[in-house]
Amino acid sequence: MTINRRSLLQAMSTIPAAAWLPSAHADKWPVRPVKFVCPFAAGGATDMLSRIYAEHMSRALGSQMIVDNRTGAGGTVGLSAVERSSSDGYTVGMMTNGTHIFSKALLPQMPYDTDKGFTYIAGLWDLPNVLVMHPSVPAQSVPELIQLLKANPDKYSFASAGVGTSTHIAAELFCQAAGVKMTHVPYRGGAPANLDLLSGVVHLYFDNITGSVENIKAGKVRALGVTSLQRNPALPDVPAVAEYLPGFECTSWTGVAGPAGVPRAIAETLEAATLKVLADKELAQKFARLGATPYVAKGADVKKRMQAEEKTLLPKLHQMNLQAK
Repeated sequence: MTINRRSLLQAMSTIPAAAWLPSAHADKWPVRPVKFVCPFAAGGATDMLSRIYAEHMSRALGSQMIVDNRTGAGGTVGLSAVERSSSDGYTVGMMTNGTHIFSKALLPQMPYDTDKGFTYIAGLWDLPNVLVMHPSVPAQSVPELIQLLKANPDKYSFASAGVGTSTHIAAELFCQAAGVKMTHVPYRGGAPANLDLLSGVVHLYFDNITGSVENIKAGKVRALGVTSLQRNPALPDVPAVAEYLPGFECTSWTGVAGPAGVPRAIAETLEAATLKVLADKELAQKFARLGATPYVAKGADVKKRMQAEEKTLLPKLHQMNLQAK
């Protein structure tokens, strides 16, 4: 059968343009690497866990996920970069209870709106902190440390991974609960904080377990207690601080967030892939060796947790009258 040019053009004119013109939405996502912003320094606890997550996500997405360390201001510099990025789904980052809750009590002005500035993708991990000390500090237990600090107010210093991080807030809550005073020395992440702790520049650090577990096992630092209510399997011989200060608890939890406006289909793809890798036994074992537990939650539930904890924690933090320096 022969079809002349005029007949062909007439037939094509009856077909909607969307059916034959190329469409960006028809492309498979992702078609290029996805950037994952870790708001803390390379080599620290959150960086190590971020790289495990990115490795597994690269396989789940069929496209590489690259970790990008953006440090400063307790993680808010990195989250600001995420919030200002394109909403095409190619930039997401690690939000924490520090960047989205604690910082509101310390910063004079938040650089982003935690309710409206982000698309919440999924949970990531729950991670207790551990109280570690330089060996030169003459205390072998939490009660001995409290006695030492009461006798020497402000003589001893504690490091943090930045103002408003769980490593900072855990120490402040400890000081409040124990009735002691220490000097705060903030850093731009866990790695530099640990370096100064190992060299004795600072005396104590409520580090994420991940960042200190190897140093503890090697005897380079002394561990006195974990900040979860129960002991942690990664350090079974280390008591919980709550065994001496009943009810004491301050852990770090994280989630994946993108800028506001990420298309629903892309957000759902990221959410499904994240939930898949968090359910992977291999990833769970890697997390467990570093003291972390997968936080399996959908994006909507992450946002609900943030909002609920904000209502309970912010009043306590405001009472402590903490200020970023």
